[in-house]
Amino acid sequence: MKNLVSMVDAIEVVENGLISQKYSNAVNEPRHRLRTSRDGIHLLIAGDDDQNTIGFKSAYYSGGLVHVVIYDTESKQMSAIIEAGLLGALRTGAASAVASKYMANPKSSTMAVFGAGFQAYTQVQAICEQFDIEKVLVKSRDPGRREDFITKVSKIFPDISIENGASLEEVSGCDIVTTATRSEVPVLRGELLESGVHVNAIGSNSILKSEIDLEVVSRSDIIVVDDRAQARRECGDLLAAWENGLIDPNTMIQLCDIVDEPNVRDGKTINTLFESQGIGLWDISLAKLVMERALIEGKGTDLPF
Repeated sequence: MKNLVSMVDAIEVVENGLISQKYSNAVNEPRHRLRTSRDGIHLLIAGDDDQNTIGFKSAYYSGGLVHVVIYDTESKQMSAIIEAGLLGALRTGAASAVASKYMANPKSSTMAVFGAGFQAYTQVQAICEQFDIEKVLVKSRDPGRREDFITKVSKIFPDISIENGASLEEVSGCDIVTTATRSEVPVLRGELLESGVHVNAIGSNSILKSEIDLEVVSRSDIIVVDDRAQARRECGDLLAAWENGLIDPNTMIQLCDIVDEPNVRDGKTINTLFESQGIGLWDISLAKLVMERALIEGKGTDLPF
C-alpha cells in the first residue's frame, strides 16, 4: 500500500469525499461499537454515490485486525478487502490537512505535534505537504520515541527543522498545533495558546479521553467536527464544553460544511479547532483509490467470490 498511494493522493480523495458529502451525494454513519464480556469490535460505515462505492471499516480489538470492505454500487459486487492499519493513519492525517487548509492561516510556517506514534507521523506528513512548514516541534513523554520520531521525519523532510518541543509555551505558539495522543487528561492548555493558532485534536475518540482542556475550546472562535452524531458519542474533548453550555452539540459545524468554500478565517486573526474522531467516508474514499491503483499495477490477490 505504501507504494500505491501517497499522502498527496490521500488528501485529494478525502477532500473529494467531503465535497460529495457536502452536496448530499455521500452518507456517513457514526461509529458503531460492540463489546462482549471478553472482546469487542467497531464498525464505520459510509457510501459515496459519486464514487459508486459503499462499504465499511471493521476493527477487531483483541486481534488487532483492521480492514476496509468496499462494494461497487454499479456492478453490485464486492470490490476489495483491504488491510487498513496504514490506510487509517493516512486518511486521518489527510483529514487534518484538509481541515487546516480551510481553517488555519494559509501562511502557516510552524507546527507542533503532541505524540510520537504512527498517527503523529502522518499528521506531520500531511501538514508539511499542505503548507510551507519551516519548523516542527515534537512533544512526547517518551524521550526515546521522540528522538526516533524526529529522526524518521527528518529523513522525509530534510529541508524542515524537526526539533524537540522544550516547553509547552514554545509548542503552543506554533501556527498549527496537533494533538495525536491517547491521553485521558489534557496535554494542551488553552491559556498558553497564542492568537491565530489552529488546533487539530485527533486522539479523543472516546468520551473518556481528553487531549485539550476547556480553555482551548472556549478560546476557539470556530470549532469544526468531522461528524456531529459521532462527536456527540465520542468526543471527550468537547464534553465539558457541552455541559457548560459553550457549544450546542446539535448545531456543530461539520468538516464537509466548510470544504469547497473560502478559508473560514476570512483574513481575521482568530483561533480555530478541528475535532477529529475519524469517519468511514474517509476510509472508503481512500480504499477505492488503493483498489484502483492495485488493479492497474497488478497488485493484490483475486478472491473467489
